[in-house]
Parts: sequence; structure tokens; C-alpha cells
Amino acid sequence: MPHLTGEPPGVTIDPRTPVIVGAGQMLRHDVSGEKSCEPVALIAEALRRAGEDSGTGERLLRRADSVRCVPVIGWHYRDAATLVAEDLRAQPRETVQSAAIGGDGPQLLLNDTACAIAAGQVDIALLGGGEAIASLRAAELAGRAPPWRQQDERVRPTRTLGEDRPPVNQAEAAAGLTPPVFMYALIESAVRAAGGSAPEAHLARIAGLWSRFSTVAAENPYAWIGRAYEPAQIATPTPENRLVSTPYTKLLTANIRVNMASGLIVASAQAAQQAGVPKNRWVFIHAGAQAEDE
Repeated sequence: MPHLTGEPPGVTIDPRTPVIVGAGQMLRHDVSGEKSCEPVALIAEALRRAGEDSGTGERLLRRADSVRCVPVIGWHYRDAATLVAEDLRAQPRETVQSAAIGGDGPQLLLNDTACAIAAGQVDIALLGGGEAIASLRAAELAGRAPPWRQQDERVRPTRTLGEDRPPVNQAEAAAGLTPPVFMYALIESAVRAAGGSAPEAHLARIAGLWSRFSTVAAENPYAWIGRAYEPAQIATPTPENRLVSTPYTKLLTANIRVNMASGLIVASAQAAQQAGVPKNRWVFIHAGAQAEDE
């Protein structure tokens, strides 16, 4: 099998080795709902930033032979990757998406991409995901629909990874556990009970963990809430931090009202070298894991 040349003595790299060569993030606090806040527009911009991160600009973006997206929850696209490709002026031979249900979509896409590159099926892949529910909610409150694209019902991606299935079973739905925050709160309470912690002690522990997360977010320009909170501020219900589902206050839950996106460029080592990506930008994918239990 051929190997890339120009490496240090004794080091060879298989040309089909998958490497992450660019990463980009996008955050838009403007909630006007204009086209620049459209989810696929945010994903495309995150991928442009990934192109800049790779040192190749739009070269890899336009040469991509696979564009892959996590389905957008807030605005239904039949195949978001097709619209992202159009925005980037790419002409991929395939578009791929993960199943709508399940938080493992990004990992599924990355694992499958690495395998496809190693098998010689893909040379350059663009991966992305994003939401603009902050803008969507603002539009709803204003009594209008955002001017975002819609696709014909016949549009389909080339492939969908994962299983399209209902998010809950009949027993869970009958118990009122359809919203994830209720299910997670039940699991949280079970974990606390199994560990023998009192409710107050457990709340203090998880609020302390989230406080440390907020300290990191305060230094991150891509965090939606760039503010550090003390554990007591997180744990204490207030009008601005309502109790959602015991033990979770609002600051202990995921925030879906954001305008955010991210993107990755994954390529074979050979394609990365041919595009001129500096080797210090290569991130090697050594392994990936996923589970299929419900």
C-alpha cells in the first residue's frame, strides 16, 4: 500500500488515514429572524470558518464529495446538507444526515465519515449542525414566520444514519415522560437515591459542577450565556431561574433558544496534503464508539 512521503524517518502515514483539518463555530445573538440567522446559513458560515481554520479557505469546501448534517430541530428541512452545499458552492456526490431522534447524531456522523474515508469511499467531508430557535421564537412572538427556505417533501438525503423511531415508548408517554427534562429529572433522582445522597446535598453537588461549567463559558466567545454563576445562584429558584423539574432549575437545563452552529472538515491524509493543509492542523481520529440500545 502506498504511503505519504516527506515524513520523518521511520514514520509513514497511510493516504486513507482520516484527519480533522478544520473546525469552526458560529454564534449570532441577533434574533431578527433574517436570512443570516437561518439554521443552514449558520452551518455554512461555521464551515467557512472551518475552511479558514484549515488554512485553505474555501478550497476544501468546494471540493467536498460528502456533506453531512445533524437534522435541525427548530426548522424542518428534508435535507439540510443539500442547502449547506448550495451555500458553499460545493457539488458533493452524496448528502448524509443522522436520524432525527437521539443525541448521538454528531458522533454517528463523525464515526461513519472516518470509516468511509479509510475505505476509500470519501476524500473530503463537511460535517455540520446548528439551531436558530432564538430567532424562531422571536418571530413567533412577533406573529410572523422567518423568511427561511423550505424544501419539497420529495427531497431526501442520500443516506440517513441511525434509526428513525419515536422518542419515547408507550409506557413512558403514558407516564408523562415525553419531554426529555422530565425523563432526565427522574433519572437524576434515581442516581441520587442510589448513591444515598440527601436531595439538598445532591443539588449542591450538581450546582457546583454547573458553576464550574459557567466559569469556562464566561471565557468562551462562542458561549450563548457568557457569564459565571455561583452555585447558590444556579440552585436557587427565582423568577429568572424558575424550577423546571426537580431538581433542575432553568440554569441546570439545556438551553435550546440559541442561534448557534458548528462545522468540521474531515479529509483523507492524502487530500489534506494535496490541498496544502499544514500538518500541524491535522487531528488524527484514533477511534470512535457508539451504542444502539434504546
